[in-house]
Amino acid sequence: MTDSLIECLVPFVGDKKEVKIADIGSGPLPRIGRYLEGVKVEVYSSDKQNFTGIKYQDMEKLTYSDNSFDIVFPKRYSFRSINQDV
Repeated sequence: MTDSLIECLVPFVGDKKEVKIADIGSGPLPRIGRYLEGVKVEVYSSDKQNFTGIKYQDMEKLTYSDNSFDIVFPKRYSFRSINQDV
């Protein structure tokens, strides 16, 4: 499947069967994927700019409730640096 969850996030899923991921600062085209076999993945994309289909959020004052997500992926991290941290 072409929309597979990016590899650097897979270790954070662990053995969960459902995960909610906040894609903070996603831009107009989220790139983290939405599919992982055997796991229900829900991605909530948001950005500080208004893009069609992307929720507007003030990045310093997010309106999501505490503990809403299993994984929070901030765009400021490159995919490469996260792979090195895992």
